[in-house]
Amino acid sequence: MNVNLGSTFEKFFTELTELRKEIAIGIEQTDRGEFVDGPQAFDKIRQRSTRGKRSNK
Repeated sequence: MNVNLGSTFEKFFTELTELRKEIAIGIEQTDRGEFVDGPQAFDKIRQRSTRGKRSNK
């Protein structure tokens, strides 16, 4: 069955899928002993959040 969710939900699910891929990559890196510094990780999250807010305006 195909359901049209509209552009808002389509964008949400696309972003969710990308986030899931990033999480999987992060888990793989952790399993290999490759870690990211905490402040560095939060800086990256803040940058992504700011970019997302700018693109929604």
